[in-house]
Amino acid sequence: MDAEPAEPARTIKGAIPASAFGFSLARMLIDIPFLSSEEAVTQLTETVNASRALTGAPDGPIRIENLDDVVLNPSRFVSFDSYPEPRPMQRLPDGRPYPFGNGPAGVQENAVAWADSNLKVSAERIGGLLSLPGPRIESLAWALLRGFGILLRADGGLLCDTMGFNTSPYLQERLVQLALGGRAHVVFDDRDRRGAQANKLVELALTAVADMPLEELIPVSLAVGSSRRAMLRFGLASRDDAHPSCQIVQNLAEHATRDASALRFPVDASDTFLRKLSRGPQRLGVVLDDNGEAAADVLVVQRLLQRNAELCVVFVLNEYPLSVNISRRTFEKLLGSDLYAPLRRACEDGRVELVFERQMFNNLHPELLSPTTREALLNCDACYLRGVGLFEVFTKAGAPERYHAFIVHGPSSISVTGMEDGDAVFARIEPDAVGYAGSGRSLRTLRELSAQRLESHA
Repeated sequence: MDAEPAEPARTIKGAIPASAFGFSLARMLIDIPFLSSEEAVTQLTETVNASRALTGAPDGPIRIENLDDVVLNPSRFVSFDSYPEPRPMQRLPDGRPYPFGNGPAGVQENAVAWADSNLKVSAERIGGLLSLPGPRIESLAWALLRGFGILLRADGGLLCDTMGFNTSPYLQERLVQLALGGRAHVVFDDRDRRGAQANKLVELALTAVADMPLEELIPVSLAVGSSRRAMLRFGLASRDDAHPSCQIVQNLAEHATRDASALRFPVDASDTFLRKLSRGPQRLGVVLDDNGEAAADVLVVQRLLQRNAELCVVFVLNEYPLSVNISRRTFEKLLGSDLYAPLRRACEDGRVELVFERQMFNNLHPELLSPTTREALLNCDACYLRGVGLFEVFTKAGAPERYHAFIVHGPSSISVTGMEDGDAVFARIEPDAVGYAGSGRSLRTLRELSAQRLESHA
């Protein structure tokens, strides 16, 4: 990662605008030299304490003893108020599908740009929640970016060379929480509030199509997920007063149904998925992704439960609201709405089980799952995993039959799927198979492996 990465005007997932600060992570990674562990600890302590002073962290400055205090123990120096404490780790997850600093063309630049905009937007949101003045917000963004740069340069760049793109948001989140100290829950509360808004608006938009055939509802659920940019464009992230007849809800409903009809599925196992789960005793594990699209995914699962009276479902949910991902609280709030009354009854009847994880990762990593969650998923006949991030991290064979549903977005997912940006995927991965294999020139994509499996079954 010695050459300067390109600095395009990227935003988080192409959707959330970041202010035009006069500095960037790409530039910092040129200016920050490789550091020993001791040097990194000293510089990181100074930078984190600067960020805590900017936010007015109630517990004051801290003293970081070693990098593990920051990297492996997510509850160190942070108070989560009513949220449970996350568990410490022995090590970070494997760097799948590529190490942060060593991916194919476009992947590394995208990883740096994503982190840059994510931390800047985090500073802006903290500033809004704490009513900080503009110069202080800019200083906070600089401190968060510098802290991340120090971590990437520590131990001669060890983290940069070993952690994956799907791991890096955890370290970004860790820096945000360290900056807030005893007030880390302020950000969580805000994300849960905004997530509940997004779910409610999608729920309202889905009301008109809730009874459409499942075969048609699945593409709509994917189209809703891909229309996060449209949701923000229509102002959905900040509306508390939406109702079924308001223009914003109608726009989203039309947008999702229109886009669903135009989706291209290079890999589509949805018919197999529906056939398997529509009859007989079956147990389905479900891991959701972003708020908004989760409202549509939950409706798909509810319809499956109504179709097959012998079907049981296990939802695996994270306790924490990370980025725009669904959390325990946003799911429980969604469950309380009228549209999902049949799902509530299934919960009361014991056909639906909720299992909760305490991971500070946007995408739940399989090697960090609690024994309870791991056992619950292994006892399933199939798992339904939403979002491209889960496809990238669930790479080990030996899990139950998996169905991955997502929209290809960004250089990393293009690379591992062999598909084009905007393609829809509903892939079936057999228990003894993987979704993609290898890396670099030896990488075998989802498209290639799917074609090979079709040939072997012909």
